[in-house]
Amino acid sequence: MLSPPTTNPAATDSPTIFWNRTPARTYLFDAFSVMLPEGEAFVMDAVTEAAQHLPPGAELRLECARFVKEEEAHQRAHRLYNARLDQQGHGVAAMEARIAHDLRAIQTRLSADQRLCLAAAFEHITATISAVALRSERMLTATPNAQTRLWRWHCAEEMAHLGVTVDLMAARDLSYGARVGWFLGASAVMLGDVLRHMHAFYRHDVGTGRLSAPRFWAAHLAGAVQALPDLWSTTVGWASYLLPRRSSTKAAAAAPITVRELRPADVPTLMALEHACWTPEQAAQAPDLLDRMRRHPGYCLGAFCPRTGKALASLFMKPSSAQAMSQARTWRDCIEGSAGNAAAGPGNALFGISLSSIDPAAVKAIFGYFWPHALKGGWRYIFLGSPIPGLANWLQRHPQGNAQTYVRQRRRGLPLDPQLRYYHGKGFRHIEAVLPNYFPHARSLDHGVLLRGQVPGARWAPLWRRLSLGHIQAMQRWLSRLP
Repeated sequence: MLSPPTTNPAATDSPTIFWNRTPARTYLFDAFSVMLPEGEAFVMDAVTEAAQHLPPGAELRLECARFVKEEEAHQRAHRLYNARLDQQGHGVAAMEARIAHDLRAIQTRLSADQRLCLAAAFEHITATISAVALRSERMLTATPNAQTRLWRWHCAEEMAHLGVTVDLMAARDLSYGARVGWFLGASAVMLGDVLRHMHAFYRHDVGTGRLSAPRFWAAHLAGAVQALPDLWSTTVGWASYLLPRRSSTKAAAAAPITVRELRPADVPTLMALEHACWTPEQAAQAPDLLDRMRRHPGYCLGAFCPRTGKALASLFMKPSSAQAMSQARTWRDCIEGSAGNAAAGPGNALFGISLSSIDPAAVKAIFGYFWPHALKGGWRYIFLGSPIPGLANWLQRHPQGNAQTYVRQRRRGLPLDPQLRYYHGKGFRHIEAVLPNYFPHARSLDHGVLLRGQVPGARWAPLWRRLSLGHIQAMQRWLSRLP
């Protein structure tokens, strides 16, 4: 956070000299200042409310707190700026009152996500103008004065924290249509307010004799021609908001992923992940997730975006055995059967209760995190139940076929079913059983396939028992080359 200027803004603006060299450019920045105190309050409220949905330790939540502090400083500075304008007779207090009334009406009518979209639009527009202002003296003079110092400080901070509202929208999974729709609406409203305020300043200065109309238009037309490059840069920056942005999933994939054991506090973001991956009938409920954490500590893992705290993948497992898996007929049998001996020896198994993911990289991160723990624990096999979503369509084309035949169909040496093909690539290549009425899944006709995968390196179990977990983790890159 930069230090705000200490000089009283607008105090150096004389009755005859315009601080930004021309009347039009001075009116432009003064008009923006009129909107800022109430606009910043609206943005701070929207960001604060959205940040409450982030996990306590999320990096983005801490950035939201810094964002609010910076906006509070901007708000204080522009209240002083606007008070000076009001003292000059511009009627700024009435303008601010109208803006405050309109924003209060918006806050009562819009949802929290809609208000966040408006806040992000406001931030993008101000950051776009800030970038051009800092780069070009045709927009913001380099002549030292109180107003210039205030605006350069404000513009620099606007550009620095622009990503906060963008990342909040990504964390909330707000759609492209919502983001762009509210942006276009906000742009129209802000443009109208700026032009209205500039016109009010012009009429006041002409009426008081501070400015002659011929002088204004002569300076304005000459300045407009010179400012065409800046107008083009502002237009391009404004239009960049209309470009499709990376989804939160892709953005998270580009950043490091945090994998850890799940905690009860993770349930809200885990529920969002469940609903993103499964139908309402298939998704686990919050009590189910809490029960799994309670019954199987150490075997419930999550992959999170470190910036937003959003759950990208979750893996719930339980200790079991090959014998228990051979006797299971439904998914419920698998998760409610005997847990087996927690102090697993060679040949013991884990059952994957559920694997939910919106990011393949997060699944890879979870498996990489748990692998050394599986070796140290002596686990040899991991079982999981998979849907076979291609079954219904395949049976329509092959009415004489059945599920047993379908799951063994191959294309170029890989399973024909897309879900089985995915798990085949993860090492689950042995089909233990094809089970009707395994769990509800329409495209699988409620069938499930019990798959078995072997923990890589499990054959060296006597060695892993003698090594510490830290040593195994340190050897992980080398272990990946073991057969």
